[in-house]
Amino acid sequence: MTAFPIIFKPADGFSPSLDIQFSKNTQWVEFVSHIVQFGESDVPETHGQLNQLLQFEGDPSRRAILLAGIGRCYIHEGYFLKGAQTLGYAHSLLPDNSTNENAFILLEMIAFLAINGQHDLSLLLLERVPNLTSMEYLLRLADYYGAVHKTRSGSLEDVQGLLDSVVYFENIQLHSTMAYHYKNIGNVYRKYSEFDLAKEYYDQAIQISKKYSYTHIEAAVQHDIGMLHFRLGNFQKGLQTLEGTLDIAENHYTRSFIHANMGFILMRKQRIEEATRHFQKSLNIAVNNGIHHMIAGCAYYLGECHKQTENIELASYFYRKGYEAATELLKQHFPYSGDRMLAVEGYNKFLVNHQNISTSQSPKDDFSFAIDKSLKEIRGLFQNVILESAVRETGSIKSAAKKMDMSERTFFSVKKRNAEYAIDQTPTSVKSFLIKNSDLKWKELNQKFESTILSFLYSKYGVNKKFLSKKLDISYARTLQLTTGFDRFMTHADIQ
Repeated sequence: MTAFPIIFKPADGFSPSLDIQFSKNTQWVEFVSHIVQFGESDVPETHGQLNQLLQFEGDPSRRAILLAGIGRCYIHEGYFLKGAQTLGYAHSLLPDNSTNENAFILLEMIAFLAINGQHDLSLLLLERVPNLTSMEYLLRLADYYGAVHKTRSGSLEDVQGLLDSVVYFENIQLHSTMAYHYKNIGNVYRKYSEFDLAKEYYDQAIQISKKYSYTHIEAAVQHDIGMLHFRLGNFQKGLQTLEGTLDIAENHYTRSFIHANMGFILMRKQRIEEATRHFQKSLNIAVNNGIHHMIAGCAYYLGECHKQTENIELASYFYRKGYEAATELLKQHFPYSGDRMLAVEGYNKFLVNHQNISTSQSPKDDFSFAIDKSLKEIRGLFQNVILESAVRETGSIKSAAKKMDMSERTFFSVKKRNAEYAIDQTPTSVKSFLIKNSDLKWKELNQKFESTILSFLYSKYGVNKKFLSKKLDISYARTLQLTTGFDRFMTHADIQ
């Protein structure tokens, strides 16, 4: 018998967090009603409903099913490892006689493996399902997942399995699953360059999504349509479609994925600066929201972009970041394929071609622009750059303030206070610093920059604190306070 893949083994002490509190007002019948229509709601709403039910359910089999649903939500939200471990934890709760529940959780594991491209293993696990259950719904779901895996690893002929499967789900009016059927069929036809048929099935998925307000499914299908335009050679229409999809994509994972593919298209067209911005946005979303499996690929492509613009130090930084993210996932039993393989092999190739580059030997950033400037001027210049960069990245002051974890009132206050220090050309070292620390919020970003710049100037001014005090135009006592612990870590800079 094929063992469960080790990725589903919960870590020691693992327990899914229940981070939403509800009053005790639910009945089991609500779950029955909900599970029949699973996927019909947006993911956050579904996650909340399942959390609510779990808090007041004592039956182990029902708790296991609810946890499997929560595991699915984690996966759709981008928390792949947490989702996989939640599925494994759910399975561990099942009594031996819970055969239908066992089949249901097994199918959720198989659906997860489809995302990782582990199609052969999934097909082996699917062979267990008929021995566990006689429930038609679960058997039909197994047929659907089997068809998905075959179409992704096989040939165009396997699409018939999806066409046969969709009839059953149409009869029981499970509309969200129908939409996903049509999305998958469209992807198969796109893969084999049957573009007219691909568009036809994408349109059917869009019609269902719009009719029943499945915004999360619509965003996923619109992304695929954007990539269809790309395959057709219509780069601009592809970019426009992906850009428009960002307006309806509510899921962090979907948004990160869209930005990454926009970066990929722009890189193919040698629009490297624009590609870099989108890969950076994708990476920021992934880092800030724990979407770990996106980090390796985004960092690798940022390394490629910076290599093309001959910024070898930044290229080295991102290649290494991609390699570290990939190897960490490999330790967690993700397969060595896709972006993970790309990141590992890309970093190794980069090291072979740039043997003189290493973390310890990389030249320090040159912050010479700060020489002969007061601390007030340096702060003003840097804070202007932060705010302008955040607005450019997010598209609005409101979003920029949220990204920086500051109020809009503080945003405008800082902007007004530092207006006189605005500059036309941002120093390269400051750009590099912001890129490397893009996951930090306002206060932490200022603190780290100030400690970095003071350390640089302290060295340039002959390791003389009195001279440093004079140049920065601050009191000697203040200088001593700011430079305390220079030989260890400077983490106590006071940012106003």
